Amino acid sequence: MYLAHFKLHEKPFQLNTDPRFLWLGQDQKEALATLRYGVLENKGLLLLAGDIGTGKTTLVSALVDQLGDESVVVAQLPDPGLTRREFFYLVSRKFGIDRPVHDKEAFTDTFGEFLDDICTHNKKALLIIDEAQIMDSRVLEEVRLLSNMEYRHTKPLNIFLVGQTEFNQTLLKPENRALKERIAVNCNLKPLLEPETAAYIAYRLQVAGAQKRIFTDDAVREIQSFSKGSPRQINILCDLA
Repeated sequence: MYLAHFKLHEKPFQLNTDPRFLWLGQDQKEALATLRYGVLENKGLLLLAGDIGTGKTTLVSALVDQLGDESVVVAQLPDPGLTRREFFYLVSRKFGIDRPVHDKEAFTDTFGEFLDDICTHNKKALLIIDEAQIMDSRVLEEVRLLSNMEYRHTKPLNIFLVGQTEFNQTLLKPENRALKERIAVNCNLKPLLEPETAAYIAYRLQVAGAQKRIFTDDAVREIQSFSKGSPRQINILCDLA
């Protein structure tokens, strides 16, 4: 509706992970660099936590894009509200393992062969588990055990847990203590500061074809106040404005 009025060739504030619109604040840049380092150096368990709308999904997409040429086989679990058996089955499927997995023993054997093949071809495996805060403690224990799997004196599997801020409290529970102690890389995303919000808005408008400034300083200040620096809320407010 507003594209012609503002002379834009596409909508600048869509809620998607289009890499052309990727703009990262200093906190996001540091988190991305740290997570990439963690994967390439086989750190094992990695954690990215943050409030709703702080850009976790965007950061995950950016990480996967950067790892595209690094010989990393990536599998993503978008909804980990699973039983142990469902977890084993879905991990196998997401990594492209065709053999049926009916129990933990079958999974361990089959997945072990997969990791052995990964090592043979000098590759790494990355399992990304989104919405980790809803995972059952018994499944989290299986995640910990999975991170222990070692082949040819290396650990080719990295597990990247992505969750809302409250997941940090989940890890403090006694039953999850062993998992918490194994997390080698822990990043917590913070909201954007007002200057970052201004730069974020300007960048997305530029990519969409804006030839002049559209949001005033006062408008940016109001957007920052209402959004609290959440990129998702910034997108929604700017689109509605």
